[in-house]
Amino acid sequence: MGASDPPSSDLEQCRKRLTTRLEKWRKSQKTITPQLGDLIANQAVSTAVLTRKRSVVLPEKEMLYLPSQLILSECTTFGLIDLGRHEHLVQEGAACDAIQKLRTIVKVHVAMEAKKWSEAYGQDRHTRASSRIREIKSQCDLIIGDYHSARDAMVALGMSADSSTFPILMLNDLARKATNIKRAVGDSQRMDGMIWTRSGVTGGVQHASLLLPSRVEQSDSTVVQNPGTQSVREKSIYQFLYLSIWF
Repeated sequence: MGASDPPSSDLEQCRKRLTTRLEKWRKSQKTITPQLGDLIANQAVSTAVLTRKRSVVLPEKEMLYLPSQLILSECTTFGLIDLGRHEHLVQEGAACDAIQKLRTIVKVHVAMEAKKWSEAYGQDRHTRASSRIREIKSQCDLIIGDYHSARDAMVALGMSADSSTFPILMLNDLARKATNIKRAVGDSQRMDGMIWTRSGVTGGVQHASLLLPSRVEQSDSTVVQNPGTQSVREKSIYQFLYLSIWF
């Protein structure tokens, strides 16, 4: 779709919903990180797209300006080091949630595959079963994308790109042998994927400060401090990060 092409009704509705969420997000930013105001204003100008009637900013192109989206020098300048530590914890939770969702959906997929071959006789049943399996695979792809987004954010915040706690997931890492049917010849030689055989994700992870050596240093006198009391700032930070992940 070109920039001058009219968007479809579904796309327009999605953009309206996203714009509403972004407006709430920007209000929170004004309170928690007012020092980012100039960056946000400049973004509105640089990402504007010329349509047939006027220049508009596409909400899907906007940057949230989380610590993980900024380089270390910018986080230091704008006083976002502590916020980065909190974001790392939130991203850890998002990655763990994605792993748990993957385990659930892979179990469903394996069961549906087994049921398809045992019960989906005839073209109609086979087509319906195949369609449901494709839907499950699409959901799985979306969840893997969520996991990698959270992982990329943690890497940007200082986690090693080779972390064994949150590794890059491949399709073979999701493999699982069916438990509701008899074992076939050679099953004993086939191993389940990494999300089933490694317990690092759910068996306890290191504290964020241990994973963020580059973000732990104390801020100096040049860092712009956020307004408000300590308790108010901490409460606002968690609300700020929660909105970024789930809304």
